[in-house]
Amino acid sequence: MTIYTIFGICIAAGLALTVLFGVILKNRPESWLLLFFQQFAGSLFIFSGLVKAVDPWGTAYKMEQYFAEFESAFGSVLGAIFPFFAKFAFAFAIIMLVLELLLGIALIFGLKRKFTAWAFFILLVFFTILTGFTYLTGYVPSDATFFQFGKWGAYAESNMKVTDCGCFGDFLKLKPKTSFFKDLILLPLGLWFVMSWRKLLEVIDNKSIGNGLFYGTIALSTLFCLQNSKWNLPMADFRPFAEGVNLPEAEAAVLADEPIIERYLSYKNTETGEEKEIKSDDIGSHPEVWKKPTPWVPQKDKTREIVIKEGSDSKLKDFEFSNEEGVDVSDEVVGASGYQFMIISYNMDKANRKYFKQVNKVAVAAEKEGHRTFGVTQIADPTDVDKFRHELQAGYPFFTADDILLKTIIRSNPGILLLKDGTVMEKWHGSKLPDYNDIKKEHIR
Repeated sequence: MTIYTIFGICIAAGLALTVLFGVILKNRPESWLLLFFQQFAGSLFIFSGLVKAVDPWGTAYKMEQYFAEFESAFGSVLGAIFPFFAKFAFAFAIIMLVLELLLGIALIFGLKRKFTAWAFFILLVFFTILTGFTYLTGYVPSDATFFQFGKWGAYAESNMKVTDCGCFGDFLKLKPKTSFFKDLILLPLGLWFVMSWRKLLEVIDNKSIGNGLFYGTIALSTLFCLQNSKWNLPMADFRPFAEGVNLPEAEAAVLADEPIIERYLSYKNTETGEEKEIKSDDIGSHPEVWKKPTPWVPQKDKTREIVIKEGSDSKLKDFEFSNEEGVDVSDEVVGASGYQFMIISYNMDKANRKYFKQVNKVAVAAEKEGHRTFGVTQIADPTDVDKFRHELQAGYPFFTADDILLKTIIRSNPGILLLKDGTVMEKWHGSKLPDYNDIKKEHIR
């Protein structure tokens, strides 16, 4: 699916709702065009909110990324506040997702029109700042901060620290430029709603019913988000480690899907002022620019790249974990035949110790029947990992991996995966792990 497909779906939904409310139910609007965009925007926000609300931790982790980048971008004084904000990233994510779903419903039914119009516009401004920051960091070289505008150079995707704004969660990854221009296009729509909020169609004219729908949406959206984060794994898994995926095969396919990029270098002749551009692959056939002495000097700010084919950006590219000697053993371990239990803890300090009691019971029973159990936690000193393992009284080994990778694999700390011949058979939230006998009866043949 692409952003154009999503817009097409929302346009169709907007037209259908316009006909329903304006023609069939005979709620005559002051402006048919405004009614259509009211329904289109509501549909877009509901779609965007839902695909993220099935996995609120994904939004929280994305906000942590932004806070980390803001800390460096705003310098030591203003930047110092963002580590504090990062502590509440999950709460911010829930608020944002509930607000997005609420505004979608409120726009469609014309609830609390003045509040809805202003909140929609302010949220769009917020999104535009985030996506703009994401895209514009492509012009900021590694030796500069965002606000050192004099050091900005040619655009390069490799300069961006946050490579996806998270507008549609893991459901659809948008290029930062696409996300930014999407929000720039929607901003005038938000401004129109603010200026014409009295003309927005109020589908429900009964105040009690309207208030019930408005506050009921807040309550149900909050419960929906918590159900998909605090209490359970996401109800829909759009990540590359979903159930049914054979990890070795999927990783091999992703690694083979390399991008094809043409890089062009620019040179200027200091004697004549002539400039020339040379494809990097052809630099060997142009000795005049590199054979000393030469009047040709490189113009790094004019270097450009053309993407012929985009390679995969799947997190499977980073799928590796190491033993205490620092050797990558992921292919050997995950690709082993038979059933295996993989225990994930992306952060040792934040791991729920109570959940590990049930994990250990399952591990002992599984290993008695010849099924291997192993843990993977964040990259840390081997001594700290060993202390963690002994604190948990875990008899199985622990490997280490990048914490972002572990957060991507499963949204629980700890989280448990059942593998068979490298294929993900089942995933459990730490609080939902059944007894081994139930697992054996249901999943192990």
